[in-house]
Amino acid sequence: MMTDEQIWDFVEAQTGRKRPAVLTVKEFAELVKISKATTYRLIKTGKIRTASALKTRRIPSSEVFRVLMARAVDIEHEAI
Repeated sequence: MMTDEQIWDFVEAQTGRKRPAVLTVKEFAELVKISKATTYRLIKTGKIRTASALKTRRIPSSEVFRVLMARAVDIEHEAI
């Protein structure tokens, strides 16, 4: 399972920003390896939290942590 520090290193390497508080939908989709359409669908169904600012959606970095950690748990359970 990834540590918080490993996730931050990954997010920073992918975005080129030091510990970003929020991500664009495109950045989030690329980080968690899903399409933008899937990301918007998860937003619409309430499975991903967002903040709106000037007609744009931003996703808190904490959501990347939550999704990646949930995937790690799922993978560990599948291996058992």
